[in-house]
Amino acid sequence: VCSSDLEIERKNSVIAQLGYEISSLHEKVLLQEQSVSHMKQSRQELEALVEDKNLETEKLACQLRDEQTKTKEMVRDLELEKEATTNTIKRLSSERDGLLLYMEGICEQIGEFCAQDVKLEGMLGNLWQKFAEDG
Repeated sequence: VCSSDLEIERKNSVIAQLGYEISSLHEKVLLQEQSVSHMKQSRQELEALVEDKNLETEKLACQLRDEQTKTKEMVRDLELEKEATTNTIKRLSSERDGLLLYMEGICEQIGEFCAQDVKLEGMLGNLWQKFAEDG
């Protein structure tokens, strides 16, 4: 009977040890479940954050494309305006050259008129002098 009591005690000890190990393993499993749950929540938060960043990036890319389109249109408009301005400058320069030639012609005519005026003045002076002498 003694041996049986020892055997029972030993088995009870093993059972107690196994109970302790089960309790310890159960605690570890609970901690791991909490850790997995926390990781899942963190993953979901990160996925939501990544989705938000992707949407923001897409929005910014769309804005950038719009700005690039506007900039290209502005450059095109400025190039057209530059071409029109260059043509206007060429036309005005040509007109100015024409006006300068015209003014040069007028100045030459004025010079000729002045020379003729001096000549006529001389002739008139001579006539006046003759008239005064004959007088």
